[in-house]
Amino acid sequence: MSLVDYASARQRATRQQRVWRIQPGLWLAWAVMLLALLAAFAPGLFTHYSPTQGIVGAQRLPPQAAYWLGTDQLGRDLFTRIVYGASQSLAAAFAAVAMGLIGGTTLGVLAGAVGGRTENSLMRLVDVLLSIPSLLLALSVLILLGFGTVHAALAVGIASIASFARLARGEVVRVRRSEFVEAAYGSGGSFWHVLWRHILPNSLTAVIAFAALQFGQAIL
Repeated sequence: MSLVDYASARQRATRQQRVWRIQPGLWLAWAVMLLALLAAFAPGLFTHYSPTQGIVGAQRLPPQAAYWLGTDQLGRDLFTRIVYGASQSLAAAFAAVAMGLIGGTTLGVLAGAVGGRTENSLMRLVDVLLSIPSLLLALSVLILLGFGTVHAALAVGIASIASFARLARGEVVRVRRSEFVEAAYGSGGSFWHVLWRHILPNSLTAVIAFAALQFGQAIL
């Protein structure tokens, strides 16, 4: 093995060690996420009580060894109800964030990439949506559609479209004015080719990070 190959191998080994040398706080975060997913898909691993049937004589008990979070007025274990409710909360939040991410990013990318009157029209619509408090907009949509987990997810997703659109448009405009994008156009690249190969990969990082933050907000 030559010195160059040996140095390259050492660099790769060092990078791998840095990847696996993660802070304890990050490992704790991954552990909490894993527990939440297990609670959503396999709630029976965490509790043996029923989330809907009350226990006779166990109404309004305080937290104790048998009932970690106590019971409600019907004798149902509160910890069990939280565990079984995780699947509905995560599914609804995922649907809401996916709707906001896809719809808002599409509007933002289209406005930022095309520009002109199309951008002005779309962003004025986004401004109207942003002027309405997200909770009020979500409740209005929920009242029109009716109550239920699916309708709640749709309402929260519609309310978050404007925020995703605003962020995506700003990132696309920033990347569109970069020198490498102008060079791609100068080299004969078409609009869709430059958009797909250069603008989108360099502008969606912030949008994806924002989607992770919106996931918790959607649950709330």
